Amino acid sequence: MDGDFAFPSGHAGAAGALGLVAAPLLVSLLRPEPRVAAVALVADTSLTGAGMALTLVAEDIHYATDTVGGLSIAVAVVLTTALIDDRFAERRPPTWPRSPNSPGRT
Repeated sequence: MDGDFAFPSGHAGAAGALGLVAAPLLVSLLRPEPRVAAVALVADTSLTGAGMALTLVAEDIHYATDTVGGLSIAVAVVLTTALIDDRFAERRPPTWPRSPNSPGRT
């Protein structure tokens, strides 16, 4: 934009990532049924990312494609990180982390 690189929009990506990370925290507090939880996750991510995207486009800071790209990259990175974290969590021994009173501690 104006001769500068603008793709992807880091602002839209950060807002979408924040929504995608904060939504599960809200869902875990409210404990709705699974369908409501899924709708809440998608809605929160969409609203935060779209809100930032619309603002950036309205202020002529980014093109619409820049904001969609930023939001897409944020969703891919957050979900990939969650998948990797789940894979490592499955490999932990059942006693991890050890309590201070468990045998074998000095």
